[in-house]
Amino acid sequence: MSKTLLSDKADFKTFEGCPYFRDSLHSHTFLDAALRVTTKYHFSLIRANIASELLRNFPSTLAAFDALTPERLRRSQRKALSVINLARDTSCLELLPSAFYLCCRMSARDILHGAGKLLRSEDAIRCVVGRDELMNTWNKRTHPFLYKNFKSTTTFSIDSRPSCMKCYKSTSELLEYLLTRDDPEPLGLDLFTKWDVLGLCSKCVAPLQTQHQESREQLWEALPQIYALGSWEELRSQQAAPG
Repeated sequence: MSKTLLSDKADFKTFEGCPYFRDSLHSHTFLDAALRVTTKYHFSLIRANIASELLRNFPSTLAAFDALTPERLRRSQRKALSVINLARDTSCLELLPSAFYLCCRMSARDILHGAGKLLRSEDAIRCVVGRDELMNTWNKRTHPFLYKNFKSTTTFSIDSRPSCMKCYKSTSELLEYLLTRDDPEPLGLDLFTKWDVLGLCSKCVAPLQTQHQESREQLWEALPQIYALGSWEELRSQQAAPG
C-alpha cells in the first residue's frame, strides 16, 4: 500500500529528501511535531526550513503579515495559543510576537482558559496586558482619523482640520461603519482600507493613509516589547536551535 502511495506523484512531495503527503507541510500538527523533533536532535537545516514554513502563518515582518489572506489569518488565530507554547518549547522565538498578536484577537476567557490549549501563566498575563495596550493604540496612534468628528482630542481637532473644508459632511456612513464593523475589539495593527467611509476627498485622505501606515510600522517594530520579549533583533538572534 505504501509503495503504491509513494509511486503516485500526485499524492506526495519530498522535503529534505523525505516523502510526505502533499498537504502535510501545511498541517499544523505535522509542523509542530517536525519542529520539536528537529530541535531535539539538532537537525539545524531542516529545523530552519520548518520554522520558515511556520513564519508564513506567523510572520516576523509587517509586509508578510499584511499579505495573509483573511482565511489564513483565521486559521492562524485558531493555532495561536499552541504556537506560543511551541515557540517556547523549541526556542523558535521569532514566531512569538505575531502569535501573541493573533492570540489577542481572542476573548479574555479563551486566552485565560485556553480553548483547548493552556498558556504558561506568564504568557497569559503578557497576552492580556498586551491586548489592552493594542486596543488603546487603535484610536490614539494608528486609527485616530475614525473619530475626527466625535472627539476634539484626536488628530482632527479644531486646529488641525483638513484644508479641504468641503470634506466636512455627514458622519452617518462613518458612524454606521464604527457600529457594524466585524472587529468589535480592534487592535492597533489592523490595516484600515475603507477610506471612503470618512467622507474625504483623495487629497485629504492621502496624508492620513501615510500616517496610518507609518504608525502601524512603528507599532510593529515595538510589538515584541509590548509582550516583554525584547526586540525583533534579539528574537532573531535566539532563533538557532539550542545547543
